[in-house]
Formats: sequence, C-alpha cells, structure tokens
Amino acid sequence: ILLLIALPFWMIVRYAQVVSQDLSPNRFFTESDAQIVQTQGIDLLWGGQYNADHALSENTELHALLTSVESEIASDQARLVERCTDKIYLLFDEIEDRLSEEFGMLGILALSLGLLGTVVGMIDAFKILEDSMKVGEGPAQTQLKMAHYINFALVTTAIGFLGRILSMILIRKTKTRSLQHRGRLLNLIQHFYTTSDVPSGD
Repeated sequence: ILLLIALPFWMIVRYAQVVSQDLSPNRFFTESDAQIVQTQGIDLLWGGQYNADHALSENTELHALLTSVESEIASDQARLVERCTDKIYLLFDEIEDRLSEEFGMLGILALSLGLLGTVVGMIDAFKILEDSMKVGEGPAQTQLKMAHYINFALVTTAIGFLGRILSMILIRKTKTRSLQHRGRLLNLIQHFYTTSDVPSGD
C-alpha cells in the first residue's frame, strides 16, 4: 500500500521534471532567439548581413534544426520550411509518445495495484468470516475485523483510480505544453525563412 500511495506523488514529481527538462521552453529556443529570428530572419545565419553578435543559442532545438538544413540553403524557401516542419513534427511526436507511454504505464500500475489491494482485502475479509464461524466468535467482533479489511480494499481501490485519473490528466497537460512549444517553433521557422533585413534594391 505504501508503493500505491507513493505512485501519485511520484507522478507529480516526474511531471515537474518533464516541465523543467523535456518540455522546458529553453530546450527549444530562448526568448532572445525568438526576437533575433523575428527581426533578422534568414540573413542571421547566411548572407551578407550575418552578425556574430546576434547568433542563436547553440544548445537549442531551433539551432540544431536550422543547422541541419544549412547545406540546403540554395533550395526554395518553401522546401526548407517543409523540411524543417517535418523535423519539428517528428521531434514533438517522439516527445509526446514517450511521455504518454511513461505516464500511461504509471497510471496502469497504480490501477493494477489498487485492484490487487481490493482482491487481497476482500479475501482477508471472507477469511475472517470463515474463521469466526469455525470458532464461534461473536458477530460484533467478526464484523469489526471484516470492516477493517473491507476498508483496506476500498481505500486501495480509490487510490488506484486516483492514480489512473492523475496519469490521464498529466498526459493531457504534457500534450498541451508540447503543442504550445510546437506551434511557437513552427512560427519561428516560418519567420526565419520569410524575414530578411537586407534592403531591397531600387
């Protein structure tokens, strides 16, 4: 029962870790990166207007994404946007699938332990009833002992369902955060390939 009680708390701790690591905004890009991309555009990394003072943060998914298609810079911009978009979807699909599987397994484990506690509690309750009939124990004492084990069965059931419900909530919350980061990253890629600081010629 201690493991069963610990599972919901572990889910919450794990969700906090996910928010600060797997789905941390700075993992994908910094606010400084976002401002640079929106103002400098494609001229930031390639072209005559490159400025080292405006370089993107290197340890981000945005930087890795842009440099991964750097050799294709001569391609049509629509093609580059499409290539980056595909990579972004693959990245976030992998993150969402992994986290959904992790929280889903924790939820199923909590539910399974809860149902196991239900079965164990009910077995013990009927065992008490059987023993009391053999020894001729009074009904008040028998009911008291049975109530203890039935209470155990119901409590473990409730905690198990609570763990499963919590896991579903956390899966939903991680997907929502993932979609937010995905949308912002897609928006930045669109800005990057359509924004240019180079003045047009007369």
